[in-house]
Amino acid sequence: MSPVHFFWGAMDLAVTRFSGREAPLHPGGAPNCPHEVMVEGYSHEISSAGFWPGGGAEGAYYSYA
Repeated sequence: MSPVHFFWGAMDLAVTRFSGREAPLHPGGAPNCPHEVMVEGYSHEISSAGFWPGGGAEGAYYSYA
């Protein structure tokens, strides 16, 4: 488990959780990112969510697992 992160530069609020269980091998295909980086970065299960207030009228919410 990681603490909630607040990034001052863009006012992002994010949280990430790790289960400790191994994830299936990443299939690759991420643009501009070597396959080895994705395999190492996503070798275990992860869930992440965050909010960015944006620079205009609307912010953005994201989440992925």
